[in-house]
Amino acid sequence: MALTAQDQQDLMYLIVGTFNAAPGRTIFNDLAEMVINDYGGMVGIEVAETLVDHPLFSDNSDGEYPISQTNEQFAQEYLTELLGARGTWVEASAWDEANDIVVANLNGGTTRAELVLAATQYLQNNPSSAFAAAADALANKVEVALFQAVELEQDASGSTLGSLRATISGVDNTQASVDAAKDLVENGPTPGGTTFNLTAGTAAGADVMRLTGDQDVRIDFTDSSNQITGLDLDGDGTIERDGVENNQSGIAADFEIVDAYARNPLNQFDSVNNFLGDIFHDGTGVDGDGVSTDGNIVLGGLGSDTIFGGIGNDFLAGGGVSTSRFGYADDSFDREADHLIGGRNADFFFVSLPLMNLTIDDLGSFSDGYAVDIDGGNTADDNGPFGDTNQDSDWLLIEASDDDEPVEIYLWTDESQSITTRAGRFAAIREIEHVDASGNLYGFLDDVD
Repeated sequence: MALTAQDQQDLMYLIVGTFNAAPGRTIFNDLAEMVINDYGGMVGIEVAETLVDHPLFSDNSDGEYPISQTNEQFAQEYLTELLGARGTWVEASAWDEANDIVVANLNGGTTRAELVLAATQYLQNNPSSAFAAAADALANKVEVALFQAVELEQDASGSTLGSLRATISGVDNTQASVDAAKDLVENGPTPGGTTFNLTAGTAAGADVMRLTGDQDVRIDFTDSSNQITGLDLDGDGTIERDGVENNQSGIAADFEIVDAYARNPLNQFDSVNNFLGDIFHDGTGVDGDGVSTDGNIVLGGLGSDTIFGGIGNDFLAGGGVSTSRFGYADDSFDREADHLIGGRNADFFFVSLPLMNLTIDDLGSFSDGYAVDIDGGNTADDNGPFGDTNQDSDWLLIEASDDDEPVEIYLWTDESQSITTRAGRFAAIREIEHVDASGNLYGFLDDVD
């Protein structure tokens, strides 16, 4: 026997509805073979159980939904992947009602496999108007996933959940997102990343390096006479170590502030008002007394930025990661996240975790701060490593939606800290001693427009 087109669609609905990921040719064909040979051609509970038992779903080390999760935790995380963040495709009240129904069913003995099957089939076949946008988004993801696996017979770029999710990470309830995703699957990322604009300005007596464009850049504040030392001249996503791309000079000198923050975040393809390239910033050793607001001030753009601070009290903001930058570059750091490292003495880190935004994490969810990793550092002028003093008191300055409560910030130990919200926003943090959600930026950005 062979699968019909409807069977293929039903199977892909269940896969995408379970993982929020596109399996690619090999995985899809393996599951199709199982349906034919083991399950009598039926896409039902047996397939759902197979998917839920997969290590990517339930493994205690690497799974998205480890068995240690409570029913409440599972429901919240799973529905965020299936329906989008609370208030995005489904209004908050309907999202909460769905969450309560899922928890009640799980508490009543429904298995996760039964829940996944029922939820996916509901969106596929007969959703109410409250869930229409989420149903359209799921249908669009299935269309793109089938295009990759069946029509193009193409595998995903890797076997991790993040790699499998890359194909549909930018797909929503619009046809434009389907067209863009199909084009990316078939043709790869559009060549680009060769535009770099630097506009000099001033703020509070400091010289500001305002960046727009889409070219990856290496910024080095350790030498004030030559602060742009690398550019991705050919736009291939890597600043080559060829003595040319990594050996730039005469572009910038004597700046104190880097400002690449998006001025038009609603259009993540706008390289005129935004900076879409990846920033690699080194502020090691930049002067500062560890007491005043005299360290690096770096406002990242919509690329995957890696920002190292220096001796002074740094103010660092990642800026979020645009979906257009997802998954198509390699480096020693995860290129789907902003990495902020404070270094020596007290530093300040601004993180925004809005309920709805256009930037993503490596799991395909929407947010600014979701794709951010923060390390406050553990040294100061008045102590050695791992000695907490006033000069090594790092601050998290957080902004979050008041409709996305509770926002939970865990400072268990220096090396194990995190931020989570009800809708599943997450930021990884280390070596943070203080939290301020008042909106106070401590004068760092005075006069920065």
